[in-house]
Amino acid sequence: MECLVTYLDGRSSKSHQATLVILDGEVRVEDGAGDCLEMAMFANVTLSPPLAQRDRFLKFAGGARCQLSDARVIARLDERLHSSPGLDVVHILESSWRMVLLSSLALIAFSWAFTVFGIPAMARYVAMAAPASVLDTLSDKTIAMLDERFFADSELPANQQQEVQELFASVCHDFGGDARCEVLLRKGGEKIGANAFALPSGQIIITDELVDMALSLAEIQGVLAHEMAHVRERHALRHTLQHTGVFLLVSALVGDIGSISSLATTLPMLLVESGYSRKFEEEADR
Repeated sequence: MECLVTYLDGRSSKSHQATLVILDGEVRVEDGAGDCLEMAMFANVTLSPPLAQRDRFLKFAGGARCQLSDARVIARLDERLHSSPGLDVVHILESSWRMVLLSSLALIAFSWAFTVFGIPAMARYVAMAAPASVLDTLSDKTIAMLDERFFADSELPANQQQEVQELFASVCHDFGGDARCEVLLRKGGEKIGANAFALPSGQIIITDELVDMALSLAEIQGVLAHEMAHVRERHALRHTLQHTGVFLLVSALVGDIGSISSLATTLPMLLVESGYSRKFEEEADR
């Protein structure tokens, strides 16, 4: 069997018209004068997989290739070269606009479901599985960045600071007495104002402005309890993972501590500018 093909020698971009000859155990490429341009056994050539209605390429070991359009020859080569039947199924699917449309809709649906359900579930798993050393590194870098950009030292009187510390100790006791938790008092200034933040390692930052705004210690206690719930559920780390996407989640799953530590550049801005999602806030309120 033979057919006309477009031949590329693999050394230049120029193409030539040639004839492909299929013999019992080999293939030959001949020019118009019948001279052999390429010859190889079937074991030393490959046929490119089908892609919609595009031509196929017969590839030689040295880099040369032939562009094929004859369906009979392509079918014969598929049979002799034992091409993967799975690729034939793919070819049938992608040749049908209905299947392409259905696949596109399925991809959109999967992407939506993965974004809405998959990423949050992965973020929760990664956050809950993160070791204490990672949480400490992330929190230390976050505090350092917040102190540098936003906070100043607390200006509350010593007795008022002591009241907040004692109140926080009682809240910690109600949450199970986690020894790693501590409250840090900072002056928020115009940029932050009255606010409180929970960091992954268990540290809670509360501003002077929030303490001054509270009408009673019970109100401060409610804020501290709310922030402790954020700590327990690791909302800060989960929130950051969900916003930084799949790449960091995969890095975390395979144990790339460097990628986890780099979250410290993202977490401060998320805490200051966007806060938690409504779902996280409602969970902490409950």
